[in-house]
Amino acid sequence: MPKYFLIAGEPSGDMHAAKLIRELKKLDSNSEFIAFGGEIMKSEGAEIIFDYKKIAFMGFIEVFLNLPQILSAMRKCKIAIRQIRPDAVILIDYPGFNLKIAAFAKSIGLKVIYYISPQIWAWKENRVKKIKKHIDQMICILPFEADFYKKHQYTAYYYGHPLIDTIKEFRPDSQFAEKYKNRKVIAVLPGSRKQEVNRMFEVMTRVAEYFPEYHFILAIASNIDVSLIEKFQLSENISMESGKTYDIMKIADAGIIKSGTSALEAAIFNLPQVVCYKTSPITYRLARFFAKVSFISLVNLIANRKIVCELIQHEMNAENIKMELDKILTDDQYRQNMLNGCAEVITKLGDGTTSSRVAKRIEDFLKS
Repeated sequence: MPKYFLIAGEPSGDMHAAKLIRELKKLDSNSEFIAFGGEIMKSEGAEIIFDYKKIAFMGFIEVFLNLPQILSAMRKCKIAIRQIRPDAVILIDYPGFNLKIAAFAKSIGLKVIYYISPQIWAWKENRVKKIKKHIDQMICILPFEADFYKKHQYTAYYYGHPLIDTIKEFRPDSQFAEKYKNRKVIAVLPGSRKQEVNRMFEVMTRVAEYFPEYHFILAIASNIDVSLIEKFQLSENISMESGKTYDIMKIADAGIIKSGTSALEAAIFNLPQVVCYKTSPITYRLARFFAKVSFISLVNLIANRKIVCELIQHEMNAENIKMELDKILTDDQYRQNMLNGCAEVITKLGDGTTSSRVAKRIEDFLKS
């Protein structure tokens, strides 16, 4: 009976880990899963011994300010791994935490699998040395990552992106579609972290006053406390929906999307979008100094060219978002070019069998 210890540090990791758990259970129904994770992993049968939301911090300053809490979680994680001694430790993204756990797990003789590679091609490329030393199997979800590792004489595996699996299984809520059927809709996704919402929410929602003929639907992540949103004054053409992100993307005419997994999800739903991001000034300056990439949006990164507009830091203001939305909504050629670019990206993301192929890779590795 294989025993797995999984660690995810954010909502997308929780979702992808849950899909992997489901596929591993298909290969061996007696498999056992213990995790640092969230509700989605729990719904697939994982025993959650630590809620990732307690350490879901992003950015240099945010991590520094919450370092005692993160280090405490890391100690608990190491103790649990030593006591459980799983057949494999499976790490999902979250590199600052997971690479340290990888070194520990390897030091006590455990097999270590990394699913969803850290984005070391963007910055901290020297982390590849730690990966080569501590990671037995690296499984990527972006099409260019395997070639990046090959350049460093390390074999990584790419089977597609698990978002294709997830969206392929999505079934629209007919009642939700009926609720908004006579409205032109703009989707607004302000992020799944408290600090993201605090920095971007007000600007994103202020755009609604420029488009009174559209209804703006805020996709509120399930882990966000609604009281955080209620402090903002919202115009009459704005409503909030929790746990309905895909339904919103399905019916929307355009989206104002926080950079990250949601931007790629929007592309898969053929939703034209403007990508936004704002962080603390210090984190932004450090990122500009260390980053080695020209884009922040996964859509643009995969295409290796500009497909969607990115408004970052000071450029992320209501006026700039308005200008970009105007082009998306009124310039048919501009809109179609964006959709064509998104379609090009989607062809590189696999056929919807990523999670099952990754599970088989893991099973074969453990048997070997």
